[in-house]
Amino acid sequence: MKNVASLLILSIITIALSKQVFCQEDDSDSRKTLSGIKSLDISVSDIGQDAIIQRGLTSSQIQTDVELKLRSSGIKIIPSPKQNPTNVGDPHIFVQITIIKTDNDLVAFDVNFELRQIVSLTRDHSILAYATTWRAGVTGLIPLTRSERIRDVAKDLTDQFINAYLAANK
Repeated sequence: MKNVASLLILSIITIALSKQVFCQEDDSDSRKTLSGIKSLDISVSDIGQDAIIQRGLTSSQIQTDVELKLRSSGIKIIPSPKQNPTNVGDPHIFVQITIIKTDNDLVAFDVNFELRQIVSLTRDHSILAYATTWRAGVTGLIPLTRSERIRDVAKDLTDQFINAYLAANK
């Protein structure tokens, strides 16, 4: 009976914690920074969790998903500066995925989707910096058996970016 109660409590906690928290800087000001962008490059952080990779989720898979969605919506993707140094300074999408597997076969995850580009300071336009001008993210806790949900989250954030980009460039 004690094991059943423990299992019930763990199940309730898992369901309660599997909700996701959204972080966004997708407002009218950040959308203005998307206006006029003609092309961009993409990079995805290394997932680096063997338990997740064994379930079929990889950084290259996420990168392919993001690139395919962006290209399908008409956004031109260019090689990264690592592949083509002439692209240094072009707008850049960075998808950062952080995953922590618990001992209970739960996965805590954080997926951030950012657009970074060169900006100038209003007090001195000669000072340029590389900054995040648009961002959206999701943090959550899911069972390891549902780790494909992380891929879905990355796709959903890509859709959110596409909608913001298209609204800014209509």
